[in-house]
Amino acid sequence: MKTKFNGILTLLLALMVQFTFAQQKTISGTVSDESGPLPGVNVIIQGTNIGVSSDFDGNYQINVDNGQILVFLISDTIVLN
Repeated sequence: MKTKFNGILTLLLALMVQFTFAQQKTISGTVSDESGPLPGVNVIIQGTNIGVSSDFDGNYQINVDNGQILVFLISDTIVLN
């Protein structure tokens, strides 16, 4: 009886772990325009403060849940002398 219970408990725990990891995906890509890659673009999950920035070659990688929307923010800095 105890062995059967342990087997069922182990199976349930394995299924819970599987469902937890199945909900998240890694999205990666390159941000670019006509002139080439864009470094420093902020890629943010809409409605959260979770995000990453594109690297020098415009590449980014972020983990998202199913149904979440990515927002790409480009900021120009104006320096006044």
